[in-house]
Amino acid sequence: MTAPFGGLLQSWQLHLHAANKSPRTVENYAEGVTRLHQWMVANGHPDDLATLTPDLLRMWLVDLAATMRESTVRGRYVAVKLFLTWCVVEGELDAHPMANIKQPQVAQPVVPILKPAQMHALIDDAAGSKDFVDLRDRALIMVFGDTGCRVSEVAGMGISGLDLADRSVAVVGKGNRPRVVPFGTGTAAALDRYLRGRRHIKYADRDWLWLSSTSKGKLTVNGIQQTLRKRADRLGFHLHPHMFRHGFADAWLAAGGSETDLMELAGWRSRQMVGRYGAANRAQRARDAYRSLSPMDRL
Repeated sequence: MTAPFGGLLQSWQLHLHAANKSPRTVENYAEGVTRLHQWMVANGHPDDLATLTPDLLRMWLVDLAATMRESTVRGRYVAVKLFLTWCVVEGELDAHPMANIKQPQVAQPVVPILKPAQMHALIDDAAGSKDFVDLRDRALIMVFGDTGCRVSEVAGMGISGLDLADRSVAVVGKGNRPRVVPFGTGTAAALDRYLRGRRHIKYADRDWLWLSSTSKGKLTVNGIQQTLRKRADRLGFHLHPHMFRHGFADAWLAAGGSETDLMELAGWRSRQMVGRYGAANRAQRARDAYRSLSPMDRL
């Protein structure tokens, strides 16, 4: 007799935490499995792993595809397949019911990147001022642009991990994987000015690199997103922190940087990520490279 489907979710979550998955990843995976369980209950199917036949799972995917975005369908598929793989390994199932069900294909959206004029506008908007918020935001913008770090990595930066002499800062990426990322001299100068202004702010004795301007302590991920959005809105364009990451990848590749080095700097393990994050200006980079490699010009 197989176990109740819903009752195994907590055990699987413990497995994910033990495997050092991030809280956000565990939450997303658990939601995918929970949604399938809810669908089964709503459609009168027994709460039993044996119920999860390939035909039933195909019906579920068809229902999902009729009401959800492609990316959501793919995410739920991945979560459930991982859960069922764990069930097989743990001996809760003899065979994998999704073994022959292909992953739904999702067209990857091309994330726009900031134009040079927009990046200059952001930096100049906070330049020349001695106001704490301007000092902080200018340093923040330059760190994003110069490192391509995720917003969670930037929010988690600490004074103890910052080395202005070496021009580098320690971050913790997905899966709690630490790495050290470098930055340029201009960003180092902006950080130095911010650190001197930071001395007079409440909680300056804490290790948090980015402090709130409202005496609330650490500047959170949400606070960073709001800060950037307000500045961009005032300048007349849309901005999300992840646009910096895509822009960093594009700038690195356009300058002739190697894909292997980009993977190391960005904290990626899969070369597929290079293609995804470098997609915005891929055609333009190819045309620019062609100008020095034209077969007839080199004949």
